[in-house]
Amino acid sequence: MFKGIIIATLLLTGALAEDMNLTVQKYVDTIETEGLKNGGWVITDKKRSLLGESFVATVAKSKLDANASYEEYQQLIGLSFSNDINYTTSTISTVSTLINFPSKDLDKNETAVIKNIIDKKLFVLRGEYSLRNHLYSLSFNDLNESFPEANISTKNIKLSGYYDQNNSDKEQNSFTIESLELVGTNKVLMGEYFIIKNLLLDSQTLSQKDTIDLTYKTSLGFVDSNLSGNHSKAEKVNVDIKIANVNKKSYRILEKLGGENPEQITAKELESLGLNIAMSKNLSIDINDISIASLITNSKNMGSAKIDGKISLDIDPKNAQLVALNPLMALASLKVDASIELSKEMLAMIMKDPRAMMLAFLPPKEKNGNVVYKITYSSGKLIINGQNFLK
Repeated sequence: MFKGIIIATLLLTGALAEDMNLTVQKYVDTIETEGLKNGGWVITDKKRSLLGESFVATVAKSKLDANASYEEYQQLIGLSFSNDINYTTSTISTVSTLINFPSKDLDKNETAVIKNIIDKKLFVLRGEYSLRNHLYSLSFNDLNESFPEANISTKNIKLSGYYDQNNSDKEQNSFTIESLELVGTNKVLMGEYFIIKNLLLDSQTLSQKDTIDLTYKTSLGFVDSNLSGNHSKAEKVNVDIKIANVNKKSYRILEKLGGENPEQITAKELESLGLNIAMSKNLSIDINDISIASLITNSKNMGSAKIDGKISLDIDPKNAQLVALNPLMALASLKVDASIELSKEMLAMIMKDPRAMMLAFLPPKEKNGNVVYKITYSSGKLIINGQNFLK
C-alpha cells in the first residue's frame, strides 16, 4: 500500500540520492513503467514541472500472476490516492489523499462512511524530508467528524525522526498522538468511548565504532475507555529502556536478515547471532523507568507500579563455548540491581498468576502504602530486601 503512497516510500527507503528532485522523478517513472507492464500500482494523470509533480496511483490487477487471488490484494484493487509533490534538490514536501476505496465487500453503513471520508477528503497524509538535516515527518490531517456509529476526533497524529541513508550510526523514529477520541452515538454504542491523550512511541539507535546503543521510550498521558460495560483507565504510563554496548556487527546482520526474509533465518543462525550479542562486552539493560501512576481495570482501582534498575551481562570470551552448550552458565556473569514498587491492589492482581506466587514468600517492605522489593543479584547471590535467597 505505501508503495502507492509515494511519500512514505521515498522518505523511509534507501532510494534517496544527492538530488532529491531527480530521485523522485526517477522513482515515479519506474513505478509508472512497471505498472503499465505488470499491473499492481498504476500511475495516471501525471503532471510534472520544475518544482514538483502530481499523479494518481491506483491498485490494479497483477499482470504477472493472472491467478493471483490472495484475499488482501484482491480487496485493495481499486484503492486510489492522489499525490502532490513539491521538491528542490535537497527537500521534498508531499500530500497523499484517498480518493477511492473498494466498496465491493462493504455493507450499506460502511459504504456511506467511506463515501463521507472520500467526499470530505478526510484521509490525508502529509510528508516532509530534508537531505540537509535528515529529518522527516509523516502526519495525518486532524479530524473532527460525526459518523452514523460514532464521533471521531484526532489531533496531531505524526511519525517523525532522523534518517540518513548514507550513515546508519544514528536513527530515530517517533510516533505521537496528541489526542484520539472515539465516542459512540447510535443506540448500540451509546455510552461507549475510547480516548487517548499524549501518546509517544520513540526508538533511537546510536552507534559507536563496534557497538550500538538502543533506546526505547513509551509514554502515555492517559487512556480512558468504556467498552462493553467495562471501564478502564490508565494515567501517566512510562517505559524507558536502554540496551547499551550491543555487538554492532551481529546486530546489523540480525537486523538485515529480520528485515529482508525473517522466515529464512535458521535456528542455528539465530542461536549464533544471539550468542554473539549476549557476548557483547559490557552489555547492559538500563531500566530507567517502567511505571504507571494509576490503573483502573474492569472498574476496579489497582493503584500504581514502578520498576527501575540495571541488568548487566559481561561474559568472558573464554567461556563462549560453555555458554553455547549451556546458556545457564551465563548466570555467573549476570548482575542485577533493581527496585520494584507496587500498590497492594496491583500486587494482589499479579499474584493471581501462578507464576508470581513466589512473591508471597519474599520479605516485603512498605513505602507510602506500597510494597517495595529491592533486588540485587551478583556472583550467584540473590538478595531481596536484605535477605540472601541463594545461600
